[in-house]
Amino acid sequence: MSDLIVLGFDHIDDAAKVLSECRALQKEYLLDMEDAVVVTRDAGGKTHLHQSINLEKAGASWGPVSYTHLTLPTILLV
Repeated sequence: MSDLIVLGFDHIDDAAKVLSECRALQKEYLLDMEDAVVVTRDAGGKTHLHQSINLEKAGASWGPVSYTHLTLPTILLV
């Protein structure tokens, strides 16, 4: 079962630092992260998603297998 965890930051640099630390913890097997997404909003109010995995490549490598579980991030950094 996956958990969705949402963290809010005032600056994109803070989100990037936390994501970097999460990746380091994952390499040490201290954190199991399926996916992470950094969500930003530009000056015009448009929302941008920056996913840690490329869903197009994941979909191509999984072939006909549904990748619904790949689209549900474990950690969402805002």
